[in-house]
Amino acid sequence: PQTGSLSVHDLHAACAQLSIEVPLLAAHQLKGMLRTRNERGAPAALSEQQALLQGAQLRNAEWAVGVCVYSGNETRLGRSRRPPGAKRSEVDGTIDRISAGVFVCQAV
Repeated sequence: PQTGSLSVHDLHAACAQLSIEVPLLAAHQLKGMLRTRNERGAPAALSEQQALLQGAQLRNAEWAVGVCVYSGNETRLGRSRRPPGAKRSEVDGTIDRISAGVFVCQAV
């Protein structure tokens, strides 16, 4: 909303400072300030309302300007990410048990 009246040329020429708190485990909390270096704009508070999380899609927008605040494994989502669980079917389990039984019978 704060940049809605600006043209693409104005945004290209804009110079601003972004201050964001360090990443925490709470993925849905974000606090920060966006300060423009010119005299026209007041500092704008940033919260989770202005954030798009990893994997989100922005729709019904003619154009958008964004800044990547955190990236990599040290981000909020990266820290809370766990390795995927093993996906095994019942047939795989049955075959493993039968193979182990056959192996034990042959070893005896």
